[in-house]
Amino acid sequence: MSDWTKKINYWHLLLFFAAWVAFFGGLYWFLSLSNLITLNGRNDLNYWDSLYLSLITSLTASDISYSIAGPAKIAVSAQLLGGVLLAGLAVHVLISIPAREIRKANKACRGWWVERYKLADGPYIYNFTLFTGDGAITNKDGENFDPGGSMDGTTYTGRTNVADFPRVISVYNNKEEQEGFDEGVIVVDFTADPEGEYTSYTGCCYDGKYGKRDVFSGRKILDPNTIRQLSKNTASSGLKKKAIRALYPGAVFRDK
Repeated sequence: MSDWTKKINYWHLLLFFAAWVAFFGGLYWFLSLSNLITLNGRNDLNYWDSLYLSLITSLTASDISYSIAGPAKIAVSAQLLGGVLLAGLAVHVLISIPAREIRKANKACRGWWVERYKLADGPYIYNFTLFTGDGAITNKDGENFDPGGSMDGTTYTGRTNVADFPRVISVYNNKEEQEGFDEGVIVVDFTADPEGEYTSYTGCCYDGKYGKRDVFSGRKILDPNTIRQLSKNTASSGLKKKAIRALYPGAVFRDK
């Protein structure tokens, strides 16, 4: 199939099918005026009779009450052939839409993000998280950045289901013992900017050991140098602070 099929959605299919049926309904009514289509031997079909014939023909069904003659048979054959092609297109689109949505979700999530959490008895803490992978299940791994705090440098891994994007669900596991986090589930809702790009999200954490945590937020890192340093694992503490403050102006840290 051509790339134009990637732009078709359920509503396009429905509207096209309705127009297809309506067009041939009008054509059959016109042909009935010349006795080329009759219903129970009479040619005074109204539009609803013609529309019904068009509908059943589109569905490759038949009704013996209708009699088709001469050029009208060509019209019916054309609609039957078109109906088969339309059915093939519909199957292709219906199968490809979920895959298309998953690719959209992968593209939106993929990359480095800064997340900000608020501990119940302390300041905000931050982490750098990386979404990778393709398909409905992807990876979400990261490292906490908490200079002067016990969580600094601790890491976690996660598996994320993006099938219901813009809401995604991630199951995480912390590799080291951390302050207030062990393992659990996070639910994240992505938000698009005015250009349609997904650069932020909000979420809630449900930790198996510590229970539900406060709502947290995430913002996408777009600076190429920061992305490069994080990917190489060579980002300095100063660079990380700068990246966080670019996304969360006024951010403070425990080490001052």
